[in-house]
Amino acid sequence: MAKAEAKKKAEIEESEAIQKFTDLVTKISEESSGVIEMVAAGREMEHWRGSVYINEQSWSNMNEAEKKSITQSVGNELKNAIVNSKWGQEEDKTFIDFYIVKNISQSELESGRKVLEGYSIER
Repeated sequence: MAKAEAKKKAEIEESEAIQKFTDLVTKISEESSGVIEMVAAGREMEHWRGSVYINEQSWSNMNEAEKKSITQSVGNELKNAIVNSKWGQEEDKTFIDFYIVKNISQSELESGRKVLEGYSIER
């Protein structure tokens, strides 16, 4: 009985962490004023993998310093979202890929089609 309760508690905690993470990355997208189309992350083997999808028009209008700044700041925000949601730990290695997307629907975004270029950073 105790094992079943512990398992249920762990499932609830995982669900709450995922919901908090979702809320945090939704906030990242909303605060970008349309620059960031979508943010996602998940656990892979021994690390986290995050994906940030940036609107092509916004990206093309940025100079190199702005591109570097957005990848650094959003990369940090995504790592913080993983940790602050209690979904991951501060010491967990996180790899974040940045993709530029063009004329994309939500279903295409989720399936990964129409990705033009990728940029990666490690946190």
